[in-house]
Parts: sequence; structure tokens; C-alpha cells
Amino acid sequence: GAGEIHGLTTGLRELDDILGGLRGGQLGLLASRPKMGKTTLMASLCNHTSLVKKLPVVGFSLEMTRGELFEVMVSQASGVSGKHLKSMSDQCKMDKAYAVAAELGNSKLHIADLPGLTVHQVVRESRRLKRQFGQLGLIAVDYLTLMTADKAERNDLAYGAITKALKMLAKEMGCPVILLTQLNRGLEQRADKRPVPSD
Repeated sequence: GAGEIHGLTTGLRELDDILGGLRGGQLGLLASRPKMGKTTLMASLCNHTSLVKKLPVVGFSLEMTRGELFEVMVSQASGVSGKHLKSMSDQCKMDKAYAVAAELGNSKLHIADLPGLTVHQVVRESRRLKRQFGQLGLIAVDYLTLMTADKAERNDLAYGAITKALKMLAKEMGCPVILLTQLNRGLEQRADKRPVPSD
């Protein structure tokens, strides 16, 4: 029924009520316009799975370095803004951030930031980490339009091949795979910027 949780909770009650949790073996697509908080939401999902559920998490970052994504995760989990993390002026806030960073450092969190990451590398690394950690809790990929696929004539064919491979990976790993992507930039030219499925 409505509100029942059958999968991995996200840590966001409203989202869990809608989705019923993230299902093992399923690919979830997180799509939005630029600068709408996709990476922060991914950080939130990774933090919840890693720190609260205590499950292994694999994050593939194509846009940010490992250090940058880790900083977003620390900021999100500690409530200390990136500005405060950089200035290091408030000792109380820094203590809170350091505590979260230490907890993440001791968790089964793995962030890969290989340049020009291919879907085959994502699959290979996920398999390796499953052998190392056992059952994975979550695989998150940031983001689709920066990932390289085998040569395809059109972007939509390449993206189709990537999403198909990640669906198969989710099934093989038995855990949710979250894929971030930007929406079609043509939507920025429209007066009504609410996304529609074709975006």
C-alpha cells in the first residue's frame, strides 16, 4: 500500500513515501536542469546508505574529483556549508565536519573519479568491489552525458546502450543503481521550464 517501504530507504521521508524505497536490481534515473541539486541529492543518498544503513556504497564521479565529491558529502551530512569548510573559520562547525569526514573515511564508501569513464569500467569496478565488500548497498553514477560509450552514430543510441548496461549491472549486483543526468538544454529556451518526458 501507499507509504510502504519495500527497498532501501533514501533518508528522505517524502521520497520514500513516493518510491517505497530504492529497489535492489533497479536503475533509477535522477534528471534535472543544470544547478538544481542533483549531486547534492546523490550525496544525500550515498551518506544515508553508508552512514545510516552501514552498507557499502560506490560512487562514480565524472564531473568532480574524488575530493570534491567527498567534500559535498561531508557538507551534506554535517550541515556545514562548503563556504565554511573552505574558510575553516568556525571551530565548532569544523569539528562537526571532521567527525563526519572520519565516519565516512571509516565506512565502506568508495569513490572512483577516473577521467573519461566508460560503462565497462563502471561494471568492472563494481564487480571488483562486490568481491571486496560483499553485497553492495548502492551504486551512484554522476553523470550520464559525460560517460563514454562504444561508438554509436547518435547520442541517444549511446545513452540507450549505457542505460541498458547499467540496468543489467543493477540486476547482477542486486542493488539499486542511481544515474544522474542533465535534461535536454532545449528546455531552457522554453517559457515553461517544467520538464516533460521527451526532455
